[in-house]
Amino acid sequence: MTAHDSPVTPRKQLLLERMAALEHRMATMESENSSLKENNEALVSRADELARRLHNKSRQANRARLSADGLRAELNRSKHARAVQAVRLGRRKTDGIGKAMKLARVSDTKRWMKGKGGIFVEKSREMVRELVALKVTPENVDPVIHTVGRVMEEGGIASDVQVAMEINASKAITLSGDGTTIKHINYEAKHVTFRDPHTGQPVTRILDITSATDHTSESQMEGWRTVLVEGLVGTYNASPLGRANLTSANPIDVDDFITFITALGTDHANDQKKLARLITEWVRNSRTVMLGKRWLSESSLLKANQSSWIATRFFLM
Repeated sequence: MTAHDSPVTPRKQLLLERMAALEHRMATMESENSSLKENNEALVSRADELARRLHNKSRQANRARLSADGLRAELNRSKHARAVQAVRLGRRKTDGIGKAMKLARVSDTKRWMKGKGGIFVEKSREMVRELVALKVTPENVDPVIHTVGRVMEEGGIASDVQVAMEINASKAITLSGDGTTIKHINYEAKHVTFRDPHTGQPVTRILDITSATDHTSESQMEGWRTVLVEGLVGTYNASPLGRANLTSANPIDVDDFITFITALGTDHANDQKKLARLITEWVRNSRTVMLGKRWLSESSLLKANQSSWIATRFFLM
């Protein structure tokens, strides 16, 4: 030990140890502080990333909301346009019927034969001369021409009865149809093809050409239901051939008539695929109803036979 070295006292030794411990603790705290700073930077970066994602999601939600609002507005406009179109269609139908009735109406002054200025047109003159040449008296010319409209209507009824009889005899039909738009009005044409039971040759009949409010599957299905049920079966059953109160009549069962549908000729559009599903379900339901009717009929017949057998046995006893 030199003269300059002072002896290490216990107190000094304790202070040195505490200073060393403090230095070690400070180094540890600096290391932890550095680690916390790195974690903080990572958390800030993560928070920024989440904020950017949230902002993007918010922008996407706003765009989706705007798109939904636009689509809703477009649907409302389309719905309004269809409603306006339906009103116009009904108005045109009413006006057309009124015009047709006005043109078909025969007056006592023979205005139906006159053109502009009240002058008889040449075709009217030719028609009158031909009627007179066919031994029609002059006073009967007006009633004869007035009968034309009724005769045409009777021809349409006779056509419905004929087609109903042919389909009922063939027992199998293929439906087909097509549509077009003329001046923003939908027109539907309906056909039916079946095999003639007498000749075996395929036959195609035009059932109807009507206007429709739209070209949806439901509207087309309703059109087929109207043509087949009301147009064919209803007309036939209302005629003397099908009236149930006549002993010689043979009415057509609607459900049995619908079961004759075996195919549908159409394109591959989505509305036609849905129409095929609707018609298939219609036929399936009609077949189920027919099975129930036959079961009830057979059960009633069986009960009637049992009652007759019991009555006969009781009488013999």
